[in-house]
Amino acid sequence: MSGELKAKGREGLQKFQGEYGDLNNQAEDFAEETEENRSILAPLEGADSDTQEAIERGKQEATDIAQEKTEAMSEQKGEIDEGTQELSAEMQEYGEKERENAETASGMSGSFDGVGSELSQSFHESAEEFNSISQDGEQLREDANSRFEAAKSRANVPF
Repeated sequence: MSGELKAKGREGLQKFQGEYGDLNNQAEDFAEETEENRSILAPLEGADSDTQEAIERGKQEATDIAQEKTEAMSEQKGEIDEGTQELSAEMQEYGEKERENAETASGMSGSFDGVGSELSQSFHESAEEFNSISQDGEQLREDANSRFEAAKSRANVPF
């Protein structure tokens, strides 16, 4: 049973890694797009008050677009974060159960001491695998969030 659960955990990590990768690529592309458009708007100067007002309206609209898009991407990131955290917590729970089983199995004695020792070792190894999956999920989330926040800060600056 544990083998299936570990496989499910690893598949979940791959899924979230792909989702984070896609989202971060979108965020970085949008940051580049925003920077390019900001550089186009920056040097514009209106010769008259009506064109100057049009430039200011354009800058405000562009700022609003950048904020709306980064907020939408932040919401999507929040959903991926939630899934990753749930997966990590689930893997931790399974690992804890395996550690408890290891302790129980190590209590076998007498003629059954060898059986208990082998079972305990198997449960400890299983617990470590679950723990590793959980830690990998947390590291994935931290790395992806760092990359996302860097792109977001580039894009979400007033024009």
